[in-house]
Amino acid sequence: MVPAQLSGRGGSGKTAVSEIVERSSRAADEIVQRASADPYRITLVTTDYVWGSNGVAANYGVQLLVANRLKPNVRYVETAVETLHYLLGRNPFSLSWVSGLGDNPFRHPHHRPSGADANREPWPGLLAGGPNRRPQDAAMKRMPAYPPAKGYLDDQESFASNENAINWNAALVFVIAGVM
Repeated sequence: MVPAQLSGRGGSGKTAVSEIVERSSRAADEIVQRASADPYRITLVTTDYVWGSNGVAANYGVQLLVANRLKPNVRYVETAVETLHYLLGRNPFSLSWVSGLGDNPFRHPHHRPSGADANREPWPGLLAGGPNRRPQDAAMKRMPAYPPAKGYLDDQESFASNENAINWNAALVFVIAGVM
């Protein structure tokens, strides 16, 4: 269903809305196809393993859910759920990239409040940046060569793979709310 305020006035509004729906659906179809072909059902491609790759994955989930709202397709929602599985532990590390959540959550975020307090565990609910194909900090530069999906360190020093950011968390919350 397309909200009335998007329909516009006259013929051009309908064309714009149709184009938005078409492009959103096409992007979602590509995400679904990628995830279906991946053994872990991961939506990311090699070039997506950047600083904040988990935010990229979460934003793919947002794209899927928005496309589903515009043009319902059960595969969009299923693939958004697969994205959550990836972020919560079905990944090459078997690691939940959300602090304090799951059987094996990451524990040492590049997050000053978590590192400075007297608590052994980090603040709960932080989404780690995730695998980064480029060794962009001193900790990652000490790692041996790695494939893009394995460029991650659960180390407070690794800001390029273990930082958190509100925009990544926002996408995660959107996807969780959207599949509930």
